[in-house]
Amino acid sequence: MIYLWDTDIYSAWERASQALAPRLARLRDGDEIVLSAVTMYEVLRGRTAAVAQAREESAYARRLAALVASLVTLRRWSVVPDTAETAARMAGLRRGRGNRGRADLCIAATALTAGATLVTRNERDFTDLPGLRVENWVDEQA
Repeated sequence: MIYLWDTDIYSAWERASQALAPRLARLRDGDEIVLSAVTMYEVLRGRTAAVAQAREESAYARRLAALVASLVTLRRWSVVPDTAETAARMAGLRRGRGNRGRADLCIAATALTAGATLVTRNERDFTDLPGLRVENWVDEQA
């Protein structure tokens, strides 16, 4: 089974959240956790914004170190590439869904294209998307 982590789940993992531990322990041989390009972008956008907003030199240095640490960590992950099929699915998902965010639609389209289950805490943002399997590993009941 392929599990594509949304940014909120990746962030929980990065913070070493114990809420993920029970579900991670249930992974089977052959299960794979992957990220989307959107998740990588959102993580790095947050880190670069934090660096830019630092007012003191010590905060600047800490935040810059956190940015570099995130870059190093993200390089170790498998990233599902966005393809023409992903873009077509994204366009199809957008139809009739009003002001849905582009990032959410791209993550959903990436999961669908990869045949992956999307793992997110924001289940309500994705439950109306046809064919998308969604799990919440943080708030689920064991």
